[in-house]
Amino acid sequence: MLKTFTIIGFFILCSVRHTLAADVVDLQKALEIASLSNGYIIAANQAAAAKQKSALQAKAFNNPKFRATMGHEKTEDIEQDIPFYSKRAKAFAIANTDASIMQKQAIKTSLEIKTEVIKKMYAYAVILQKHNLAELRIKRFKHLQTYINTRLFASPQKKVQKHIVETRLALVAKQLAEIENEEQIAWNELNLFLNLNKEQTTISVPFAKTPQELNLDTFVAKAIEANPELSIMRSEIDLVKNETSLAKVEYLPDFTIGATRSNQNPEHATHSLVLGASVPLFNQNKAKIAGLKTLELSRQTKYNFELKVLQNKIQNLFTEYQKQSQIIAILPISKIEEGLKNLDEADQNFLRDTIEFLTYIEFDMQSYEMFFEVLNAQYQYAATIAELMLASGQIDTSVFK
Repeated sequence: MLKTFTIIGFFILCSVRHTLAADVVDLQKALEIASLSNGYIIAANQAAAAKQKSALQAKAFNNPKFRATMGHEKTEDIEQDIPFYSKRAKAFAIANTDASIMQKQAIKTSLEIKTEVIKKMYAYAVILQKHNLAELRIKRFKHLQTYINTRLFASPQKKVQKHIVETRLALVAKQLAEIENEEQIAWNELNLFLNLNKEQTTISVPFAKTPQELNLDTFVAKAIEANPELSIMRSEIDLVKNETSLAKVEYLPDFTIGATRSNQNPEHATHSLVLGASVPLFNQNKAKIAGLKTLELSRQTKYNFELKVLQNKIQNLFTEYQKQSQIIAILPISKIEEGLKNLDEADQNFLRDTIEFLTYIEFDMQSYEMFFEVLNAQYQYAATIAELMLASGQIDTSVFK
């Protein structure tokens, strides 16, 4: 008797493979784990923190200078450099903007890693479902093989059917072996970001039942405000402006205040107060200021073009999202449940000899081709949304629900 497997059996099979799972990791939890443990994110945040601490040094005064001369004439003097008013504040503004750029680069790294985690999560979830379906298919064909082998009075036609089933079973077994290999690779790529125990972890992602209604203008507006690349470029323009501001006062005189004590006469020491200042006669920093203004213009021009590039990228991604949405509508995830029920019915009809063998085999092939296309569509849909969110500078896992 040919045993059949319904959609209930399919979902039981999905859960059996993770019976020992102790921890369910969904998208939000995966992103939290990556933020805390991923080496790239940690290193970027540490570099940003180091830059921010270093920026505080720009506010500090230089240490005083002390000199002493020994011999017939003994002298001691101490000097303190005092920079021109606002030079330290302008230098700090430069260092602080530089630190801000590093912080935004850390945010960019974090967003890129989180986007990859989302895509790897879906890639693994999809291949896992393919694995489950392939195992279910092998079980069905093995029972079909048993049924055919137990038939009496095998005609030439039935012998051909037996060979077809054996060939199909071998091909499906080959497919399962390839899927198992892809599953392990997908897990390795995902776990590079998460460092989890596979035997104690269940990866959970929501498959889209219907497409989300996203808005292009919303993504463009968010991107202009929060896209990390644009944000870094704006800070680089601010950096040049701050450097120009410092250059305009850099040539102005700095002051030196000092005191000297001399023992040239052993019986009478002399004391003097020293006040010095640089005299800006020959260098007024005009060339540097002109160069910085040209650099600012260059960075502004690049920013304006990059803004157009980003808007075009988002429009292309949104076009891809619309295409994937149409595919999701045509091949919803419910097609798998519906298809497995149809296969169950086909099994019963084949047993009753109400459908031809080749029709049955062809129906099986088309069903599984559809199942895999449904799952591929889920990955492409999620990956496109993830790329859209990366471009807009904001990751929101609720969009995938």
